[in-house]
Amino acid sequence: MLDEMKFPPWQQIGSDALREIDPQLVRRRVAAAETAIFVRLQELTRTPANFELEAMDAMLAELQKHATANFLSEPTHQALKARAANGH
Repeated sequence: MLDEMKFPPWQQIGSDALREIDPQLVRRRVAAAETAIFVRLQELTRTPANFELEAMDAMLAELQKHATANFLSEPTHQALKARAANGH
């Protein structure tokens, strides 16, 4: 799913973060990707077939794996799950 770029710009920013190997830049890029996803999430209305929300969830999971020691990913990921559970 992450190989397909259907939802730029947040998806491009996230992919760039996942490709980053410099530990000094990983945190900055992950934060930028999470911010881009969060901003877009605020713009969306939840519909039963909203594939962009599913793609955001997948990207956040990948960012969480890539980020260093308990960086920002978990709260953002949990907020997305809560929003989906509430039907928003």
